[in-house]
Amino acid sequence: MRGLTLTRREALSLIDPRFTANIDQVRPGLSEFARDAFRANAERVSRS
Repeated sequence: MRGLTLTRREALSLIDPRFTANIDQVRPGLSEFARDAFRANAERVSRS
């Protein structure tokens, strides 16, 4: 099985507090939702 491969945007969303602050202005908690979705997609892709 390959390791997880994240896009630049996905990686930034996991480590950059500016991304979190910005996206959470749209809706509180949205950054967590996006992070979880990015990870789930990366895991799905890594299994194929």
